[in-house]
Amino acid sequence: MKKWDIINHIIQKRGYTTYLEIGYGKGNNFKRINIEHKVSVDPVGKPTYKMTSDDFFAQNTETFDIIFIDGLHTYQQSLSDFWEAVFVLNEGGTIVMHDCLPFTEEMQLPEPIAGRPWTGDVWKAIAILRESNVAFDIKVVDTDYGCAVIQEGENIPFKVEINFSYNFYLANRDELLNVVSPEKWLDEYV
Repeated sequence: MKKWDIINHIIQKRGYTTYLEIGYGKGNNFKRINIEHKVSVDPVGKPTYKMTSDDFFAQNTETFDIIFIDGLHTYQQSLSDFWEAVFVLNEGGTIVMHDCLPFTEEMQLPEPIAGRPWTGDVWKAIAILRESNVAFDIKVVDTDYGCAVIQEGENIPFKVEINFSYNFYLANRDELLNVVSPEKWLDEYV
């Protein structure tokens, strides 16, 4: 299961018509999204808006049913993009955040290593949201480097004091990030 499979499944199940993608890249994901109206943002490539997410959110007047966050892979920017997205998300909407499950320590470094897979430390943004917010149902689907699906609902906060070391992440990953298999997510998703 790929990130676009998750997004398209949510779109189909919820009857969504508007989509925002932060982090267009080469457009591989964006081109696979089946929806009536879609907008992409990235400072490079050929997105709808060639600018940073911060600049986009500062001038944007649209709202969206589903927002995919796959921009700069740092927890600070991912968390900032999340909170900006909340303000332009339609009622009953969904935020999906990519790159939440690094499987090596070097993948989660704040700066990428040339030629190697890089998730950055996005997992820390999800950990912060899981620790402090009860108004969002947060599940990380264990596929395609981890895709967090975030919707209104109940979250049972992670109660252990969070340590942002990679060893802490490894020891607590599933509970910390509420990780579910793709099969379980598909069975339970409404």
